[in-house]
Amino acid sequence: MKSLIFLLLLSSFSHAMNYELGVSFAKKKNSFDKDNYFETESTTASVSVYFTEQLALEMSYTDAKAIRYEKPPGGNTTETYQKTEVLGADLILVLADRKSWLQPYIKGGMAQLKRSQTVNVLELNNPQSLDIETAIIPSYGVGLKIGITKALSFRVSYDVWQTPVGGGSTSDDSQIRAGVSWTL
Repeated sequence: MKSLIFLLLLSSFSHAMNYELGVSFAKKKNSFDKDNYFETESTTASVSVYFTEQLALEMSYTDAKAIRYEKPPGGNTTETYQKTEVLGADLILVLADRKSWLQPYIKGGMAQLKRSQTVNVLELNNPQSLDIETAIIPSYGVGLKIGITKALSFRVSYDVWQTPVGGGSTSDDSQIRAGVSWTL
């Protein structure tokens, strides 16, 4: 009897499984003046496996870069370059029917964060690199998927990672992303 129930559950999962490929991009620049600004850029690729109509596991990879230029009055120009890679696995709960053209969702999971940073005083040309930092961190977020066609969707999400900032403390790093996804 247990084998029959297991086979029925397994067959219902295999019929319900769908796959979704996604890509998103974010870019931002904050200028304080011509000599002082902060610029960020990130690209994320994801694969989601839907086990039911409303439950999926999303695996994602984010590559992010940040550059900060600072030149205090009468001082040297400092360039700080930071590279961050985030490899995530989140459980997604879609809050609408999968066939709906408007699908809000919530997600939560874990991510591996790998970050490196180089600081260079340009007038001295003496770059200093900090050790590469790697950490396993919680991640969560909310999003909205808007159907364009049966297979193609526009996605926007707000994602948060609890990033270690040294001394045992963390900071909530967040990002608003926009992109497209394709359901197979």
